[in-house]
Amino acid sequence: MSKKALAIFFTTLLISFYADVYCQIDDERPESPVLQFVTIDNQARVIRLLWQPSASPDVDRYVIYNLFDNSWIADNDTIMSPSTNQHQLAGNYYIGATEYFSQNFVVAALDTADNISPLSNQLKTIFVNGSLDSCSSVIRLSWNAYLSVPFAVNSYDVYENVTGSIWRNIATTSDTILTIRQFESDVVYRYKIIANLEGGLQSESNITSVDTKMQRPPSWINADYATVNNSNKIELSFTIDQESEIYNFSLERKEANGTYAQIASLESRNGHIEYEDFAAQTNKEYIYRIAAINLCGNAAIYSNEASNIVLRQETDENLVTLTWNRYRNWEGGIEEQILQVDFGDGYRDYMMISGSDSSIIINYSDIIEEISSSMIGVRVKALEGVNSHVSSAESYSQRLSLTPKEEITVPNVFTPDGNLINDFCYPVLSFVPTQYQLVICDLNRKKVFETTDYKAQWDGTYNGARLPEGVYLWFLNVTTPSGKKISDTGTITIVKND
Repeated sequence: MSKKALAIFFTTLLISFYADVYCQIDDERPESPVLQFVTIDNQARVIRLLWQPSASPDVDRYVIYNLFDNSWIADNDTIMSPSTNQHQLAGNYYIGATEYFSQNFVVAALDTADNISPLSNQLKTIFVNGSLDSCSSVIRLSWNAYLSVPFAVNSYDVYENVTGSIWRNIATTSDTILTIRQFESDVVYRYKIIANLEGGLQSESNITSVDTKMQRPPSWINADYATVNNSNKIELSFTIDQESEIYNFSLERKEANGTYAQIASLESRNGHIEYEDFAAQTNKEYIYRIAAINLCGNAAIYSNEASNIVLRQETDENLVTLTWNRYRNWEGGIEEQILQVDFGDGYRDYMMISGSDSSIIINYSDIIEEISSSMIGVRVKALEGVNSHVSSAESYSQRLSLTPKEEITVPNVFTPDGNLINDFCYPVLSFVPTQYQLVICDLNRKKVFETTDYKAQWDGTYNGARLPEGVYLWFLNVTTPSGKKISDTGTITIVKND
């Protein structure tokens, strides 16, 4: 081997020796940092992280990873120097995301040879969600638990704020849910959670807003009336507070001593409901009400009650007793009641009745002059007093038909002596006839008195002269209001007392 070749050999050997000694490849991973703390700074709109640096001496920088779609993604903006042990993540991507979900973070250390440490422990932000349960009239808060490594969670403070007011602590709990029952309607509340950690650290959640605007129920519903209409059906009317945001209603009915049951689902957007109850019998008393049904399907408010008036009759000889149930629960009470009678030419007011009464007695003899048909119709009309919500209403009972007794009574003795006692002879009718003829004759069939006026009375004279005592004959032809024709005859005796 030449001297030149030998020199090259030893030079190569020496270089190889020094490369093995001084240029070994560094593939040792540094130790992991410990992620100690993560919080949302809502005022600065950033996420703050704090970690314990890696114990490895050749750490060159740190990288923060964010969990995305089940994969840890390094944030290129978070490469920091080895002396750094904290960082804040800004920008809409981070702070905006905290309003929708909890964000997960880890930290890794890199050495000068770009060896990356195992990922640190995981920590995640607290995400709180608030919602209004209008059906139960509560606000519900729920949040994810803050991870208790490396610092345990001692408790959670719940803070509440209304726009323009300061934050106030409304609860301290170890749970991750809270039900709030005391709140005002139509207010936007804001809530945040602060986890109290060992060592005095605190981790703050996002801020959630809850609008307590609820469907506004009517402040009142007025049952205007329940009445029997001209079709002999029970007709109902209700007026509703027009500030209401509830438009669905349930109509309920019960018998006087029964239980309410729904008979119809109704809708109104103009503040008024009318309904005709075809299934009801007008000779039975019913009680009605409607309920405003909210979005939860619950009754938010009921109207006052309304009841139909049921008229009843009892007849005893010449007397008719009418009784009825008084109208129930008008807002304005019962102002007065009126007995209306149809004598054959339509219903008209006949008698005023106190609002507190519920019966009246009719004597046929008091109304005989009015009767012009075979049937008498009667009904009761009730009038409401002053109502603060609507105009005063009225309610009618069902109509009853009374059948007057078509009776004729003719005396058989009278004493026309001028003493004002039994001085006249005339038939007593329980009705006003549509045709009438009375003829009186002596026993020789000589006519001594005749009239077609049912009110006319015979005074026992003929052509102005007093007739002697004795028996006389009478003949009577009558047509009753029902169309019945009556022909009758008998005797009447004149007796003188002087």
